[in-house]
Amino acid sequence: MSLGSADALKGICAKIFIGVYLNSELNMHLRNSSTWQQVLILPNQSEQALCKSTYQDREYLGFFIDHGEPTLDQIKEWEQSLRDSLKTHCPDLIPEQLDVKLFSQVFLS
Repeated sequence: MSLGSADALKGICAKIFIGVYLNSELNMHLRNSSTWQQVLILPNQSEQALCKSTYQDREYLGFFIDHGEPTLDQIKEWEQSLRDSLKTHCPDLIPEQLDVKLFSQVFLS
């Protein structure tokens, strides 16, 4: 069996993550947010769920994208959706000042 065979790739899944660095200021805003605390207890299935992800030893807050090959317009929409979610949960935060990162992660099952 070669490494590039279909059997070898069955347990591998790559996903794109879009998010912002979870710095101390953002953490403080989230801890003080009643809407964020509510989402942690009862997640809303109708909206994209924010989650934490670690990349290069840093923690990020954002969401995974389940599209194969996203377009630039889709990425811009997801960025706006992320900023809107941050505004909802942290009204005193200015999400436009946060750098949005886009990276892929590989999962093995």
